[in-house]
Amino acid sequence: MMTFNSMPTLNSNLGVVVMDGSMGRLLVNKGLPEDTRIWSAIALVEEKYHPMVVEAHREYIQAGATLITTSNYGVQPTYYRRAFDDWEARIPSDCELAAKLAVQARAECDAEDRVKILGSLPPLVESFRPDLAAKFMEDEGRDFCIRTYRGIAEALIRGGADILIAETMNSWEEAQLVIEAVRDLGLPLMVSMQGALLGKEDLKPKTHLAPAIAEQLLKAKAAGTPIISLCFNCAPPEQILECLDAIHMSKQGAALEAAGVTLAAYANVSVGTHTVGEFVYDMGEAASLGKGVSPATILREDMRDNGYVKFCRSFIRKGARCCGGCCSTTPDDIRALCQSLEADSRAELALDVSSQERAPKRFRAERTLDVASRL
Repeated sequence: MMTFNSMPTLNSNLGVVVMDGSMGRLLVNKGLPEDTRIWSAIALVEEKYHPMVVEAHREYIQAGATLITTSNYGVQPTYYRRAFDDWEARIPSDCELAAKLAVQARAECDAEDRVKILGSLPPLVESFRPDLAAKFMEDEGRDFCIRTYRGIAEALIRGGADILIAETMNSWEEAQLVIEAVRDLGLPLMVSMQGALLGKEDLKPKTHLAPAIAEQLLKAKAAGTPIISLCFNCAPPEQILECLDAIHMSKQGAALEAAGVTLAAYANVSVGTHTVGEFVYDMGEAASLGKGVSPATILREDMRDNGYVKFCRSFIRKGARCCGGCCSTTPDDIRALCQSLEADSRAELALDVSSQERAPKRFRAERTLDVASRL
């Protein structure tokens, strides 16, 4: 069984694994039409867009990402049910295709030895909608939901995914469905919660509940699910920092580390997120946007000129050992993050060398071995 420590890393003493960034928005920026029914999954449904998906994956690999995520986030049962009569057959087919396109991109970059494919298990209903997810689970029943996730996971594995990721889960109850569906499939699992931890009653952020999520995740791992990471994604970086800080300040931070569960974070860089048919503005910029303009497409001013890297460094200081980007992040953001971490690695190596030169000869040799083992 693969462990997180066996996954590829940068040559950084920080040991940080770098994920990719937004696929959906990158594809739209490349010319993919925005399909209101199935979002960016149109790139899987229509063959003419397949080369665009491969190109987007390649750009993230070339930027330095060592984890790239399959582009099937829009392959959700609610989306596909309203778009296609044969939706039940299409879901696994398109998920398998998404994995194959990611594998193709990796092969074209000759990166099989350093890049892993994350197979995305998306929310059941929309994003930021724990209320709708709860209703869906009640209406359809647990068996249907688990069977759906099982089918998606098996399709991703057939397509070549190395690791599964339950992505942007609306609630812990939704994450539990994924855990039950995939626990015996033999692949490591990353569990990524929507970073605001919205309450299903009031749809307000509940980031203080992050330690409780961590506790439940540790129980699932102890019961035999090969969970390797607890992630927070698709929220303003400030809210993800609140989740990490809450875990850092609780006993769950040490418990996660002891259990071999790594913290991960990948945030949005746009000014707003979509919830309950209205936009929630993170930066108070609603008045500056014209009617019909989505704030999810508008970059926050403080994220320009590699501003997102500063937040990633804060994630790392709070214990994250895997970082990437979510909505509206680009290969440029990932490249800047990789360059920042590489600069840290060079600086720390230089400090090690300098300290060795001042040390006794025998100690210098021991330290040299130590440095070599970390690179």
